[in-house]
Amino acid sequence: MSFDAALLGKFINGEKRACARIISIVENRRKGFEEYLKQLQPRARGAYVIGITGPPGVGKSTLINRLAAELLKDGNSVGVVAVDPSSPFTGGAVLGDRIRMGEISMNSRFYFRSLSSRGNLGGLSEAASDVVRILDAFGKDVIIVETVGTGQNEVDVIESCDTVVVVLMPGTGDDIQAQKAGILEIGNVFAINKSDRDGAERTLRELQTMLHMNPMSEYETRIVMTKSNIGEGISDLKDAILSHRDYLNGTGKMAEKRSARNVNEMTRLIRAKIIGKVESLMDSDREYMKIEGDVRGGRLDPHSASARLLEYIDDKLFVSKSKGERNG
Repeated sequence: MSFDAALLGKFINGEKRACARIISIVENRRKGFEEYLKQLQPRARGAYVIGITGPPGVGKSTLINRLAAELLKDGNSVGVVAVDPSSPFTGGAVLGDRIRMGEISMNSRFYFRSLSSRGNLGGLSEAASDVVRILDAFGKDVIIVETVGTGQNEVDVIESCDTVVVVLMPGTGDDIQAQKAGILEIGNVFAINKSDRDGAERTLRELQTMLHMNPMSEYETRIVMTKSNIGEGISDLKDAILSHRDYLNGTGKMAEKRSARNVNEMTRLIRAKIIGKVESLMDSDREYMKIEGDVRGGRLDPHSASARLLEYIDDKLFVSKSKGERNG
């Protein structure tokens, strides 16, 4: 299916089904998906994007449910993009308890979408930033992005969101220390969830100590104690998040961050497109298969092979095409 102007019209009129269909087209990279993104770009209003990350089991989904409800109460239109682990069998999202959005799912100003990470170790699927743009164009004021929660590989959430919330919970003694080289460094706000558990005060002290030892931070990072199962601390969490938004807007860092995000996304897409062209060539090209055979047989070392292939690919995909365009 190629680009459908009627479907786009329904989207513009606010139809949730049309939004869902366009997201599916973009996520699965179906024919015409780039045209939808091109047409929707002028409709983007600069929605505020909040990233929620943290280890599995800390209660991120419940916390997001409560936070979204608070934001809706303030009159915001809210979207949630939950990036789920991919099924090892189908590649689809393993939804688990992500569908527990409760009564807010019936709110006309709320939209929830679960995406498959498709094995992306950065915590966000490749299409997640596109889906954020779609929801922005759909009129969402605030978009919450929940990452897979695989630990120290969550760093790409920094580039995709305006404010990053790291969710932790009290646990075994060295939890904070074990994670300090990873996701702790990306947080603008920290939530210690399930704070009625033993060890909550210790986790708080360790986190405060670590943040105090970070001289690079210009913003005084806030730590909020929450109990998402009963909704305690959620209002404080919302205030901490919005306080960081005000800081970004007041210092001009919001515009800087979003400009850098756009350039980074463009660069990432260029790499992906080039890799796609190379992989397509490698699937059937005789010269590649010959060089691969020499490597397999030990007649050619991998470094020499890669250099030879790069020269060949450059001529095949770029130089030859350029000559053809000039001759034409």
